[in-house]
Amino acid sequence: AGLRSLRNLRRLEAGMALMVEPGCYFIPALLEPALAAHDTAAVLDAARVRGLYALGGVRLEDNVVVTHDGVEVLTCVPRQVHEVEALVGSAAA
Repeated sequence: AGLRSLRNLRRLEAGMALMVEPGCYFIPALLEPALAAHDTAAVLDAARVRGLYALGGVRLEDNVVVTHDGVEVLTCVPRQVHEVEALVGSAAA
């Protein structure tokens, strides 16, 4: 995807806030052709991919502020699987 998928064409400057939204989606209409194609099917585990269809996908969103020497991440949420599962489990208790 790269820069052609970037939805911000402005030059980034210190003080600007942005949301970074990487995601992974399990869309049957897009994945079934890949599972059927010889070149891509060889590197995909069809059973595991199809098992994720009900999940739909996941997107990790970060709010960031551009600084003079990089970026400051403002989002403070769990990222590791065990951290997320612990948080979700604690909400059910």
